[in-house]
Amino acid sequence: MASHSLAMKVARSVLARPIISRTAAVCRADLIRNNCSRTLASAAADAPLFDADVTALYVKIFNQMRPTWQRHIDAMNRHAANPPATVLDIASGPGQPAAMIAETFKSARVLSSDFSPVMVEQAKKLSTDLGLKNMECEVLDMTDMVNIPSNSIDVCTASFGYMFASDLGKALEETYRVLRPGGLLTATMWIEMPMIPVAATIMEEVLGHAPPPPRINPLSLKQVSSFAVPLKKAGFEQLSSDENIVNFDFGTDPDFSWRIGTVTILSKLKELAADGKHGDVM
Repeated sequence: MASHSLAMKVARSVLARPIISRTAAVCRADLIRNNCSRTLASAAADAPLFDADVTALYVKIFNQMRPTWQRHIDAMNRHAANPPATVLDIASGPGQPAAMIAETFKSARVLSSDFSPVMVEQAKKLSTDLGLKNMECEVLDMTDMVNIPSNSIDVCTASFGYMFASDLGKALEETYRVLRPGGLLTATMWIEMPMIPVAATIMEEVLGHAPPPPRINPLSLKQVSSFAVPLKKAGFEQLSSDENIVNFDFGTDPDFSWRIGTVTILSKLKELAADGKHGDVM
């Protein structure tokens, strides 16, 4: 049986550098710790955004994204004056591209960070399995990185991470704060994900009406200005931006293909199945 593959376009692999003149405008104040308010379709409490099942699926997705991780390393090699001594990977999920960076820059201290403790445990396992002595893993809110000293990081990377921020502006201000003057930020974000309209159609079929806005929107930064404007406001100078294609292999198992294709709504589908009001959701 032939496997099914899906191409998804990656936006902008944005590379930026902090403007050296630092002003009080980027100081932290009343940083938002909670998620943005949202309306849910059922009376049940929100399911965890990244439970163990969803985390396992994200690990499988991440394993197919090696070419996108390499783009961060290529950007460092092109634009950093010296090999980085400290790298902060924001929203690492199960530990990438932090692990690949740690393997490449063996003398660097690489911090893999994520808001989800379940994801951080996966990153720790990956680091241990690969024997990476220079990789550390920490639960960290990108909008309030209080444990990271100012001007202490050479390079920040964010692989499809900033769309998860509860407040993008605060997340970028914090990134700016922790970077040394002349440091680098390299970030990737989605432009197109064919599975998103499919997920919306599934939710409409289950609910009987158009679904509310998703808890997270992987395409929230697809417009150039949606990232470029807050990036500049936070104090960054954008150095480059480009696009490329990522191919995903959905395999030959229909159940696995379904779960990968619905990973962005899987927690919600499980929640709806549990309340028993919407039939055989799963």
